[in-house]
Amino acid sequence: MTTEEFNVNKVIDISEEEIDNWESMSLEEIQAFLETQKRGSGKYHISTYKNKRGQSIAELIHLSARYWNINPKILLATLQKESSLVTQSFDSSRRFFYLLDRAFGFGILDSGKTYTLYKGFDMQVFFAARLFRKYIDKYRKIKGNSIMMKVDYLQTVVRPENSLTYALYTYTPHTSAQKLFKQVWEMFNF
Repeated sequence: MTTEEFNVNKVIDISEEEIDNWESMSLEEIQAFLETQKRGSGKYHISTYKNKRGQSIAELIHLSARYWNINPKILLATLQKESSLVTQSFDSSRRFFYLLDRAFGFGILDSGKTYTLYKGFDMQVFFAARLFRKYIDKYRKIKGNSIMMKVDYLQTVVRPENSLTYALYTYTPHTSAQKLFKQVWEMFNF
């Protein structure tokens, strides 16, 4: 992707209706998608993981998307952007569970400080979806045209053209992260 192809003000071209479309993928479609994305021959991958309550990653993504009324594709792309867990498989359970506990980067600050309250995939996906919903609603409430954000440690000015762009930069205030989100979105053919 060249710099010209990336619009800092509109990370991806998506309608407000599509952002809210939690039904864009069924539970079965999310599970099938995860199974087709596995790379490598590692024993551990999110397509086969179940939590202590017997819930799969696909179920947890689907439940969070439905509860917070957010497109699960956004959650899947964010998951890949933050931890590469959608495509990566692992031979080591230790590394797999370490990343699973921090899957969405929620509660992990740039300073390195980590809030253990948000540890675990269940908490990560729920609170990431919740925060996206909060940011999306805030943008819509103030009608984002007047919003100006400074990202990249106050080096880049962004004027978000849609609620997702606002939410993405508020979640991770770095242009490089949003370029990666766009690359993942395109790689997944969303």
